[in-house]
Amino acid sequence: MAATPAIYRAATVGSLATASTTTSFFVIPGSATRTVLVRRIIVSGLTTATLAINTLLCRKLSTAPTGGTATDLVKVPLDSASVASTLGGAGLGPRFYTAAPTDGTVVGSLGVDMFMAKSTTVVDGAEPEYREFHFVTPAEVYLRGIAEHVAVSLGTAVIMNVGIQVEWQEIQ
Repeated sequence: MAATPAIYRAATVGSLATASTTTSFFVIPGSATRTVLVRRIIVSGLTTATLAINTLLCRKLSTAPTGGTATDLVKVPLDSASVASTLGGAGLGPRFYTAAPTDGTVVGSLGVDMFMAKSTTVVDGAEPEYREFHFVTPAEVYLRGIAEHVAVSLGTAVIMNVGIQVEWQEIQ
C-alpha cells in the first residue's frame, strides 16, 4: 500500500481581531527540512465596525516577518500516520498576528480579493463573507526553507474580525 501524502491543516478557534494595519495578520512559514506546498488559505468572518469595501492580499515573502504578537495555530495531520509537521521549526507554525509584525521582503502578490465587509454594528441578516486563496495542483505555492512565507494582509488599515484555515503538504 502506498504511503499517503503528509497533508496538514490549521485553523483559528473562532474569530480573532487583526491589528489596524496593512502588514500581515497571518503567515505560514516554510520548513528547514522539507518543501512545503501551500494548497489553500480560507479567510472567513470578515466583519468590521463599519460596512466598507476592503482588499485582502496574499503575498509570498522571502524573509520572515519580525516582531508583533502572534498566536501559533495547532498543526493537525489529516492522516494520523503522518510524521509531525516540520513547518517553521520546533513549536512554530502558521501564525495569526494580533499586534502587527514588520513584514519580511515581499517577493510578489499571489492573489487579491476585494470584498464588502459585514458591519458588526448593523443587524442586516447578511451572512459574513469568506474568501479563499486556492492553489490547485500542480500550482501550489512552494516554500523552500524556513525563511520563505506566505502572508495574508488587508489593503486598508482597519481592525477586522476573521477566522483562518490553512492546508499544506510537506514533501522531502
